[in-house]
Amino acid sequence: MDSSEEDLLLQMEHMLEISCIKNEDLEAHSCRHSIRVLGVPESTAIGRMDDYLETMLTTLFPDMLSQVLVAVRAYRSLGLRMLPGALPIIGHLLNYRDRDKVLHLARDRKPLIYSNNTLNIFPDYTLGVQAARRAFMSVKRTLNQRDAKYSLIYPAKLRVQHDGKLHFFRDLKQAAKFAKTLPKNLAQSHEPENGGGGYHLSDNE
Repeated sequence: MDSSEEDLLLQMEHMLEISCIKNEDLEAHSCRHSIRVLGVPESTAIGRMDDYLETMLTTLFPDMLSQVLVAVRAYRSLGLRMLPGALPIIGHLLNYRDRDKVLHLARDRKPLIYSNNTLNIFPDYTLGVQAARRAFMSVKRTLNQRDAKYSLIYPAKLRVQHDGKLHFFRDLKQAAKFAKTLPKNLAQSHEPENGGGGYHLSDNE
C-alpha cells in the first residue's frame, strides 16, 4: 500500500468516525422524549400500544402529569430481555416534561403495580450509552458492598460521594481503583440499583 492509499484509508476512517458520532448524537436526541418500561408480559392483551401506555401512565400517576398525556408511539424493543417473557416497551411522549415527571415519579413511588404486574420505568438510552453505563456495573457492585452513595450522570460519568466530597470518574479503571480504597463499613445509605444505571444521588439524567 503506497502513501496515497494510506492517506485515503485514514481519510475514510476519519469520515466514518464522524458519521458514527453524528448518528449517535441524532439517536440520543430521539431518546429525549422516550421511556423504557419493564415488566409488562408479552402475553398481555394490549391492543394499540400507544393507547395502552397512555392509560397505564395516567393510572399510575393521576393528576401528576400534563392535562393531556400523549404517547406519540410505543412498541416492544427487540433488544435484550431484562425479564423473562417481557420485552421492554419503548414509549415516546409528546411532552418531554411528562417524560421527566414520569421518571421522577417512577423512582419515588416504587413499587409500581399495574394490572397485577410490577413495573419498572427507566430512561431510554442509545445502545452506545447503555454499553458505556453498563461498563460501570462491577464498580457499582463494589460501591454497594461499601455502602457508598453514587450515581451515573448522563451519558456515563460516575459520581461518588465520600467524606463529604464528590468524586467524578469517566475512566473505568480509575473508578475501580478508587472504589477498592473505600472501607467496607461506611454508614451511608443508598437505593437499590435499577436497570438504567442508578439513582443513588440526584442523578442528572
